[in-house]
Amino acid sequence: EPAVRGLPLPDGVAAVGTEVVAAESGPPTVRVAYAAPAPLPPQATQILSRHLARELGEPALRVEFVHVPVLPVALDPAAPQAARLGEMAALARRFPRLVVELAAPADADSTVVRRAADLVRRAGVEPAGVMADSGADLTVRLRIQPAPRDE
Repeated sequence: EPAVRGLPLPDGVAAVGTEVVAAESGPPTVRVAYAAPAPLPPQATQILSRHLARELGEPALRVEFVHVPVLPVALDPAAPQAARLGEMAALARRFPRLVVELAAPADADSTVVRRAADLVRRAGVEPAGVMADSGADLTVRLRIQPAPRDE
């Protein structure tokens, strides 16, 4: 974990989970799940893989990067996107650093916002809050919480 937390990730990208998979022969594979609006380019994952292998002292280490998208999804309480909300809820349960939050325009009707929060709850996760947003749409998004500090 400390080696993964020390990866020099670009702005807006955060490691949210790791998994080590033992191989029958050869070095293990480290899977790093990262949250970002878009997947990292192959060149970036190659550089990060070499960095992690060097930090762990395993030059032949295999590293896989798994992208977890955090783009907002417009939410219409009259026609909810149950599948997408379910995916977001599952990601938030799997990766504790991710939380689901609502973003609403400042003039949003509170009843509509409450209905949207209920949709998120029905998807299986408690919304982390409602953020004021300058956009015109009510959206739901995954937010990355700060990494815990080593004590």
